[in-house]
Amino acid sequence: METSMPSAPAVRFFTTGALRRTVIEYAVDLCGWQRTALSRRHRTDDNYAQRRPFAVHGPDDVRGLTARAEVLVSGLLEDFPAAASGFAERFNRILPVLGDNGSGAAELREQFNRLFGLEDPDADVSGGAFRIDVTDEGVRVTAAQGTDFLESVSAFLTASRDSRKAASADEKLAVRLAYTAINDGEQLRLPAKPWGSPGFRDVQTYMSVTDPGEGHLLGTTTERSYLNGVIVHVEHLERGIEQSREEVEPYRIPIPRVISRVRLHTGLDAPVSSYVGRPMFEGSVRDSMLKTVHTTAAACSALFADGITECKLAIERMTATEAVEFMGAIVGNVRRNRHRQVLSAAFNLNTPLVDDRSATMRANGGRPLLVEDRFAIGSLGIELAAAAGFDKVTWDGTADTYPSRCVIEQLAFEQAVTLVHRAHEAGLLTYFSAGFRFGHLADITWTGTDGVGVGGAQILRFMDKKTGHHGPFKAENIAEILRHRDAAAEAVLGRGAVALARLDQMFFEKSITVELDAAREELFLAQALRDEAAVAAVLERIGGVATAPATDELPVLASARRLVEAGHRSLAAAAHTEEDWTRELGRLERAVKAGDADWAAELLAAARNHLVEAAARMDASVAVRFKDFAREGRAIAMKRGNGA
Repeated sequence: METSMPSAPAVRFFTTGALRRTVIEYAVDLCGWQRTALSRRHRTDDNYAQRRPFAVHGPDDVRGLTARAEVLVSGLLEDFPAAASGFAERFNRILPVLGDNGSGAAELREQFNRLFGLEDPDADVSGGAFRIDVTDEGVRVTAAQGTDFLESVSAFLTASRDSRKAASADEKLAVRLAYTAINDGEQLRLPAKPWGSPGFRDVQTYMSVTDPGEGHLLGTTTERSYLNGVIVHVEHLERGIEQSREEVEPYRIPIPRVISRVRLHTGLDAPVSSYVGRPMFEGSVRDSMLKTVHTTAAACSALFADGITECKLAIERMTATEAVEFMGAIVGNVRRNRHRQVLSAAFNLNTPLVDDRSATMRANGGRPLLVEDRFAIGSLGIELAAAAGFDKVTWDGTADTYPSRCVIEQLAFEQAVTLVHRAHEAGLLTYFSAGFRFGHLADITWTGTDGVGVGGAQILRFMDKKTGHHGPFKAENIAEILRHRDAAAEAVLGRGAVALARLDQMFFEKSITVELDAAREELFLAQALRDEAAVAAVLERIGGVATAPATDELPVLASARRLVEAGHRSLAAAAHTEEDWTRELGRLERAVKAGDADWAAELLAAARNHLVEAAARMDASVAVRFKDFAREGRAIAMKRGNGA
C-alpha cells in the first residue's frame, strides 16, 4: 500500500537587505499605530484634531523609510508632547541602528524585538506558527504548517482571528516579511471569494465596511464576527471640508500595497473590494478613450491579481453612449476571473447624465436628454451597466455637503426598492453608498440591496470637524452595525427583501415558474409599500422557495443548477419545444457536473436570449408575464394615489 509523503513545510529565506527594509517599515507603521492609540486615549469625536492631510508615501528604500519615521515621531511629539515622550525616546534610540547599513541580520532581529516590545510588551518573543533562524546572510523563516509562505501567513492570520491569541515576535516578523514579499511583487494565490447571488448567499445585505487600510488591518480583520456578512472595502475617504466634489473626487483609490495586505489578512473569510475611481480623461472622451481604458484596465487588473473580489469605477464625465463604450472596453481589457471577480459601476445620483442613446434621441426629437432626477439617474445606471456587461451597479449620494446626507434619505423608500428590484432582474448586484448612520440600516436592509457602504466620519472614523481630515478607525462600531442589519433582516420586511431578491435572481436566470413569477410581482409591490401583512402572506404562500438554504457554489454554476432543477416548469422551458429543452437541460447538467463556468454562462445567456426573442413574437396577453419596468411605477402610483 502506497502512502503519500507529507509535504515539506514552507521555508523562505530573506536577505539582510530585505530584512532591513522590513524592520524599518515596521517602525514606520508602529509610529502610525502609536498616533492611533494616543488619539483614541486623549481625543473624542468632539475634540479630535487632525490638521495634516493624508500624506502620499515616498520612496521605500532605507533612506526614504527612515525619513518618514523621523517625521512621524516629530508629529507625535508635537501633538502629544507628554504622552508620546516615552515612546519617542525609546524609538529614537532604535531608529539609527536600523538605518546603519553596517547592522547585520542578528542586530536587525534584535532591534525588531525591541520595537515589538513597544507594541506589545507582554507578548512572547519566539515560538508559535513560525521559526526565525538568523544566518550570516539574512533570516530563514520556517512555517509550522503549509507549503507556500504567503498562504501560511494568511492561514496564521485567520487562525489568530479565531483564537484571539496574541502573536509572538517571530510570528509578527513573519507577517512583516510577507508584506515585504508582496511589496516586491509576490501574490497570494488564494482564489477570490465571490460575492454570491442575490437571495442565495448566507446574508443578503452585506455591510461594505470601508477604510483606507489601517483600520482593516488593526480592526476589521481581527475578529471573525466582524466579517459576518461583510465586504472588506478599501477606499480613501478623506476629502476635506472645503473641497468641491467636481474638483476633488470624494472617494479615491487607496494605496495598492495596503490592499494586498488587507487581502492577506482577510484570507477566505470575506470578499475584499477596492475603489478605483472615475476615469481621468484628457481633453475629449473620444480622443482619450484608448489611453483611459488601458490605464484603468491596468489598475483593475493589478488589483484583481491580488485576489480581491471587486473593483469599483465611478461612471462620470461621460454621456450614456460613451459610458457604455468605456465600460464595455473595461470588461474586454481587464484581466480577472469573471465568475469570481466583479466590475462595479458607481453612478452618483446628484450628477446629471446626458442620455444620447439612439432610442432616446428618436423619442426626444433628435436631441439628447439631460437626466437630472435621482431615481431616473439610478434607473439609467442599471440600463447602462447591464448593456456594457458590468456585474454590479452602485448608487452613490455624495454631494458638496460634508459629511454626506444619507442616500436612502435622497430617494423615497419605494424608489430604492424599485432600483434594487430592477437591477436584480437585469442580473446585476446592487449597492448604496453615502452618509449611512445606524438609524438608516433597517430601511436599507429592507430594500434587499446586496451591499451598503458604511464608513467615514458618520459611523466608523474620527474626524476633525474644522478640516474634515479623518482619524482613527472605530472597529468596535462594526458589531453595532451588524446588530442593526441582522435585526432588520429577521423582521418581516427583512425576510421579504431576501425572498424578493431570490425570486428576481430566478427571474433573471429564467429558472422561475409562471406561478412564482406572479407571486414575485405581488411581493415587489407589497415590499415597496412596506405592507407587512401582504409580504407575510406572500412568504407563506411561496413557502420553501423563500426559506431554502443559501449556497456557496460559484454563482453561475448555482444558476445553471437551479435551471436544471426547475426542469420543464421554468420560464426558459416555455420558449422551447419539450425536445429542445430536454437537450438544453442535458448540456446544462453536464456543465454543472464538470464545473465548467464558462460553458454554463454561455448556456444561461442563450436561454435568456431565446426567451426574449420568443417573448417579442408573443401576443400582449402572453407577453404580460415578461417584465415591463413601467408597470411597477404605475402600480405603486395607483396604490399610493400620488405617484412613485
